[in-house]
Amino acid sequence: MTGVPPVAVELPKRIGPYTEFKGAGLLDWSPDGKNLLVSFLRGTRRQLHLASGPAQPLRPITQAEEPTRSGAYLPVDPNIVVFERDVGGSEATRVFRLDLATGTETPLTETGLRCDTGPFNAAGTAMLVQCSRVDRNAGGNVERGRGVTVDFSLIDVRTGAARPVASLPGAGWYGLDIGPDDRTALVLRY
Repeated sequence: MTGVPPVAVELPKRIGPYTEFKGAGLLDWSPDGKNLLVSFLRGTRRQLHLASGPAQPLRPITQAEEPTRSGAYLPVDPNIVVFERDVGGSEATRVFRLDLATGTETPLTETGLRCDTGPFNAAGTAMLVQCSRVDRNAGGNVERGRGVTVDFSLIDVRTGAARPVASLPGAGWYGLDIGPDDRTALVLRY
């Protein structure tokens, strides 16, 4: 570099406190109106927390080795949270149900897939989830004859029962909304 003055040795120490912050991300409001679901840096990983009021300490509800960045309350039950998490940055994201009363995490999707949460149905009991195979050879998979697809299922969050609803060709499909009649969905191809 030419013409650039040297950086003072004390500068990193002076600005250091301004670079160390833990921003919270608002994710959802509990159906009973008592808590906010937020993502917050815990140690070095983002995890889910509950905020029960102004100036109240955040209560961590996930404590995994992997970051947990997103989540939503089951609209009909303030004791159930749905979230997604991958392992080791693999992008093989699984969808989980978290029972807040017991702290039990239950997987709602299988391993080896990239699954993303979507909208809830009108009753607030099931979620539209889209999954695709995590396979670098999926695009040329002659055996299945389909290549890459995104498979949509409506998953009953309490029971884990999944009902396939659509399979769309190619990658990048996401569910945005479910019609009030539960018969149609608005999807986006990114």
